[in-house]
Amino acid sequence: MSNFLVNVRNHLDAGNLLDGYQVQYYKWNDARRDGRPMFVLRRPGPGGASDYLVQRPQVLLILISASERDVRDAENSMHEILRYLRGNYKSPGIKNYEPLGGITGPTYTEDGRGVFQLNVQCLTDDQ
Repeated sequence: MSNFLVNVRNHLDAGNLLDGYQVQYYKWNDARRDGRPMFVLRRPGPGGASDYLVQRPQVLLILISASERDVRDAENSMHEILRYLRGNYKSPGIKNYEPLGGITGPTYTEDGRGVFQLNVQCLTDDQ
């Protein structure tokens, strides 16, 4: 498991933002679905710039509602995460969180669950 993704999760846990979510890393796996909303942390695309002093890795935060009836709750939760990262932009292991753009979504699964995404660039000196 990537220390980077664990650090991001720990930061969101510190704000009690993942309470009640089934958290997954790297890949969204519906086969393990247990009825709770899902939250996935993964590394997108090229991963951000780096040099010999710092790295700027990105993390894609994906929130999937528990059902088609919970889409608005999922959207509200993702906005809480966005506000938290803007106001609490440092954590152990990560020097800065910078949301890139806004929240995207909802897109919908075949059974009507809403999917929201937020791409965040971080600043770290150790990956």
